[in-house]
Formats: sequence, C-alpha cells, structure tokens
Amino acid sequence: MTVSSLVNGLPATVVEATDRGLAYGDGLFETLRVVDGHVLLWSYHSDRLARGFLRLGFSSIEVLLSLLESELHQLLSLQSSSANGLIKLLITRGAGGRGYRADPSLTPTRVLSWHSYTSLSEEQRAKGVSLRLCQTRFGHNPLTAGLKHLNRLEQVLARSEWSDNSIFEGVVCDISQNVVSGTMSNLFIVKNGCLKTPKLELAGIDGTRRRWIIENASCLGMQVNICQLSLDELFQADEILICNAAMGIVPVAEFEMSSFSSTATGVELHRLYERSVLSCVG
Repeated sequence: MTVSSLVNGLPATVVEATDRGLAYGDGLFETLRVVDGHVLLWSYHSDRLARGFLRLGFSSIEVLLSLLESELHQLLSLQSSSANGLIKLLITRGAGGRGYRADPSLTPTRVLSWHSYTSLSEEQRAKGVSLRLCQTRFGHNPLTAGLKHLNRLEQVLARSEWSDNSIFEGVVCDISQNVVSGTMSNLFIVKNGCLKTPKLELAGIDGTRRRWIIENASCLGMQVNICQLSLDELFQADEILICNAAMGIVPVAEFEMSSFSSTATGVELHRLYERSVLSCVG
C-alpha cells in the first residue's frame, strides 16, 4: 500500500496528544504543489519556513530544513514517479509539557502528508471564478503577520460563511476594513496597467505565488505596488486575480455584484508561471 504520510520520518498517521501544535498551534506549515514527481518552487517555501522558524525562536534551523527536505524526498519516493498532487508539510515545536512556556530541549515534530488535487477547469482558467465578501475580519498582529503559522481559526471561520459551490473564494478584510487576502489565497488587482497587492505587515500570509508574481510581473511589462487596498478599489478594479501554491494564478470574473470582463492579466501571468516554473520539471 502506498504510504501517504510520514511523522518524524516514519510511516504514521498520528502525533502525540501532548504535541504543542495540537495544544497551541505552535508551529508552521506549507502546502507544496507536486507535478510529475517534482515540488514546485521549493526554494520559496524553504525560505518562508526559515523566516518563520527564526520568528518563532526555533533552534538549529539549517539542520531542521535539511531534515525536512530529506523527508520530502522520502515521501516523494513512495509515490508514483509521475505523481501529481499536494504535500502538506507541518512542523510543530514538539510534544511534551503543559503550559505556554516551551521546554527548549523539545524536538520539533515533522508531519508530511500526500494529498490528491484536482486542477481548475479550462473554463475557470479562461473566464475566471466568483468571489464573495466575508464578514469575518483578520486581527492585527505584526509579530506573526506574513507567517504560515498553525493558528488558522480566522480562516476557518471565514470559510464557514458560505456553502454555495458556485462561490470559489472569499475576500477577507482586517479590523481597519483594509483588504488583506482571500481565505486561502493572496489577491491582486489590476488598475490602469498596474498590479496592486495588499500590504501584509499586520495580517495575512506572505504567499509563495504572491512572491513569484512580485518578482516576475516585469516580464509582462508590469510593476507591482504593495499598498493598502480598500474595498472600493476592488470594486473599481479593471481586473482581480488570486493565487496560491495549489492552483497557481486564477483570474476573477465576479466579486459580489460586480463583474469583470477582462481576465487577460491573470491568464497571461499563469501562462508565464507555467512556462517558467513547469519548465524546470522533468
């Protein structure tokens, strides 16, 4: 039987009841897209992990990253050589003890799990998807903003607001009514030929595909402005697009009662992404 998960390098499906990731959300995670047995943009993910480990005060970061990469290859080797799917990589501070103060001698818990993934349809890629506005608001916390930490209750609450399958994603603002992101994605708008994406200094996740767009939009002759973004700017945008590691870059056709006739930038950015990132596969 194909092994679908590893815990600390061994085939397993459970962690200890005293794990600090379970008790306090004390850790980080990454979602990795695998195409033909290759992880896309691993260097972006490992860079974000390193920043997160440093922010959370983990020790021996280089050793831990090396161990995670080794276990990542181990899990991939247990799948088909042409496997396509997702790997969720989850790291906690470790198991043991009660109370907020962590024992500095704890060994981090490492969980890697394999998941199937159904890609978006060609129609969604070309025509765009529908978004709604969530009532849940992200709180401000500059200490953890940008990190892909394990405290995702705000996203869980936001995503619980709708069950209509025609709505692909929800837009979430912060407590100051500034747009932050989707529940599972980063967000960009296009206005007068310029890309804009929200600042993430107080809330949100600094996504790997967000970083890729910021670094590569110039290939399409576009600049990216990282700024505060209001709801009015979303409604008045020429285009909206969303992105994450699983789906890549996806244009938006509708947001609430507003329709967007152009999806050109989202489509072209995803084509550029596929050409540059997938060309490294195989």
